[in-house]
Amino acid sequence: MIAPPPVSGRCEAGRPCHTPCPVEGPREAARQTVLRPSFAPWRFLAGSLLAVGLLAIGLLAAGAAGQDLPPGEGDPLAAFAHQVLEANREVAAAREDLEAARHQFRKVPTRFQPTLTVGETSAKSANRNYNDLTGLDEDYTTRQRGTTVGIRQETPIGTGRFEMTRTLTEYTQAQTSHFQSAYLTLERGLLKRPDRRITLDRRIGRQEYQVTRTRTSGQVQQTLLEAFRALFQRLIAAEEFRFRERSLAFYASLVEEAEVKLQSGLGSELDLKQARMRRTQAETGLEQSRLDLAEADRKVGLVLGRPDWDRALASFTPAAVAAQVPADLDPQAVLREGLPTRLDLRQADAQLGLARDTVRLAREQARPDLDLSVRWGRQGRATLAEMARDMRDRNWDVSLTWSQPLGPDPDTLDRRSEERRLAATALRRTQAEEAGRQAILEAVARIGFHRQRVRDLTAAAGLSAEVLEGQRLNFQLGKTSLLDLSRYQSDHEEACLAVVRAEAELILGWLALLSETGLLADRFADDGAAWPPAWLPAATRSTTHDPANP
Repeated sequence: MIAPPPVSGRCEAGRPCHTPCPVEGPREAARQTVLRPSFAPWRFLAGSLLAVGLLAIGLLAAGAAGQDLPPGEGDPLAAFAHQVLEANREVAAAREDLEAARHQFRKVPTRFQPTLTVGETSAKSANRNYNDLTGLDEDYTTRQRGTTVGIRQETPIGTGRFEMTRTLTEYTQAQTSHFQSAYLTLERGLLKRPDRRITLDRRIGRQEYQVTRTRTSGQVQQTLLEAFRALFQRLIAAEEFRFRERSLAFYASLVEEAEVKLQSGLGSELDLKQARMRRTQAETGLEQSRLDLAEADRKVGLVLGRPDWDRALASFTPAAVAAQVPADLDPQAVLREGLPTRLDLRQADAQLGLARDTVRLAREQARPDLDLSVRWGRQGRATLAEMARDMRDRNWDVSLTWSQPLGPDPDTLDRRSEERRLAATALRRTQAEEAGRQAILEAVARIGFHRQRVRDLTAAAGLSAEVLEGQRLNFQLGKTSLLDLSRYQSDHEEACLAVVRAEAELILGWLALLSETGLLADRFADDGAAWPPAWLPAATRSTTHDPANP
């Protein structure tokens, strides 16, 4: 007797898929295979041995394919996400970019910190002049050594600077001269407000860091979503490989049965050729599935950053995770709560704020240059150092400077350029909001479509199992040809694989919705403050993290 290969996974009653399940329903019918003995006289011995062999193959195949989530283990998606966040090179590069942006942000306040300046000078002037009185060339060499210490500070009222200078000048034909001074200088623009410029510079630095932060979060989230897609491609490839293995075993047994029927005179040479053709096709399909599985393994290894990644991360079945997808999502609630948390929209808001502050700074810089400089201090010069140190001379000066370029003003051109960039950024922000709104609604609609598709394909798989069982009995009675039986077997395999693919698409649709609402990384983060979101149904909030309690 020929039995169709068991389907991977376990039924809702917890029994292996090759065991008859008393629970009725299309999904259970698709996940069980009933082995009934045949009482045909011509197959009593051969059929018994063949049934025992197929039963052993079915048990091994079901054991290999029915690996659900091990009891006591955590969320398989969370375990895989943690590996991606820890080992993926793109995520590591994004973290380095964020650290670089943080250092750039910390550099902005340093422009307004006090700056200490220390200078040491040494000079010599060698001059020889002819003296008419003596009739000789005399040496008028001058040597000078000096030290300058100053401190400079950007303040809201202008740029303040305090300098102290001490100089010693030695003359060949005169006495030594000592000079010492201390001056306090304040410079500011009367029309270009320094306090406004300082505030805008700091806000621009903060906005630039925020833009980099949201862009980095988007890169991490996109990498995580691509990693999940590679993982589920690997799961589908593994399921296809298991189906191809069982299909090859089925067609190998079909060849044996065709040979037995031919020897007993109940079969034909054409049936044997058809069975061998199907076996050859199954061998080719198995080899193709093996190559696809190896390629999927390499892709997951590339995502995880190591080729020898732990295959236990992909040991679960899509059905074990599909139950975590919440049902009855309210599209308007998801749109209302999820749109403000979209990473691209948050990045657009940060870019818009940056553009506005940049325009304000450009307008401030485009004001006319009218600068005021006030200097007050003391100085002293004497032949003795003690007298020069007293700095008896008091000085002050005030200067007012106005400057205007003879031609197009660069600051004015910068202002106009930044205003155009602001208008472009505002348009992009509006476009990002509309695109995000559409993407969220489409993601919710896709989840509903994939959920219904899983139900329909599960029912179709159950019907295909019943049809295959009936046609197998018809084949034993001689009412169905071998070619038709193999066609029904292929239809059943494709129906079961379609269920696996639909479950994977449902899970990926749910992960895509989390990505569209900017919550994918928070869903699997240990300290995800934004999880669970307000739009998640209350019935699934406490169980979303627990795959053992869907």
